Amino acid sequence: MQTNNKLRETMIEVLEYIETFHKYITPGEGKKLTALFAVADTIRDKARAALAAPPRNCDVGTAKEQDERFHRYCKCHHTGSCAGCHNHVGDYTVANGVRECALVWAQMPYEEGGAK
Repeated sequence: MQTNNKLRETMIEVLEYIETFHKYITPGEGKKLTALFAVADTIRDKARAALAAPPRNCDVGTAKEQDERFHRYCKCHHTGSCAGCHNHVGDYTVANGVRECALVWAQMPYEEGGAK
């Protein structure tokens, strides 16, 4: 999955480097190599932990693609606070005209093919 989250992409790349390091370099005797492996293990564990969290809707796709996915979600769920929604449940518009439900949706975990 291609994301637009540069930090996530960087963590994936870091994890790939560490995995390659572990694949081709074997720990030997000596304090420096042992210390290097300990650092690599720590980095690997932290990268895996960071990547364990699923990407959010705002992390995947262009603004146009996100807008299309959000409108499909809104149509399926009738949240009531989307522009033009027939099931209006209150005025959730914030100062810049963005609806609150769009912000909540943006922070939700991305689901491949969601609301199709």
